[in-house]
Amino acid sequence: EQLNVKYLKRYAEFVEFHSGNKSKDQKKEETVVPVTSIEQDPETMIAEATSAINSAVADELMEQVLKMNAYDFEKLVIDILGKMGYNPDEVDRNSFITKKSGDEGLDGIIKVDKLGFDTIGVQAKLWDTSSTIGRPEIQRFAGALGGAAIKNGVFVTTAKFSKQAYDYSHPSAKIILIDGNMLMRLM
Repeated sequence: EQLNVKYLKRYAEFVEFHSGNKSKDQKKEETVVPVTSIEQDPETMIAEATSAINSAVADELMEQVLKMNAYDFEKLVIDILGKMGYNPDEVDRNSFITKKSGDEGLDGIIKVDKLGFDTIGVQAKLWDTSSTIGRPEIQRFAGALGGAAIKNGVFVTTAKFSKQAYDYSHPSAKIILIDGNMLMRLM
């Protein structure tokens, strides 16, 4: 009648995933997906269960990410972009995180090709999930990209972006915005 953690513990992979080193205080209420009808489409049931599990994992990931310091978050963002293929192994040594302070608005630079002709500037903001990043922050990032002669950028945050931030277009820089929800999906 219910798809819950107790039921999922029948599967070794789930048990391995679920048995993290959580204290009793950290354990969350188990996600329960009610089955509305015995005749419910199995694909729908699987999709609903997958969505519930993904949501629970995303919540737990965000909780862990928010415990990081800003510099570790910047390293995490560079690592995620690398796993997405923006940092191929053969050019891994060409991508880096900028220094902790005085980075002139860039938290990282990814050199996509071996010679460094194509680069991506990275801005990573570890902000409260209820915060909203507006157009001025994106404009500052675009200025930092221009100052470093970089045409492509990715702005990653644990917060949200305002409509004005999404609508902002800079003539010399293409900027991709990744908010907290999208970041969790990518992770």
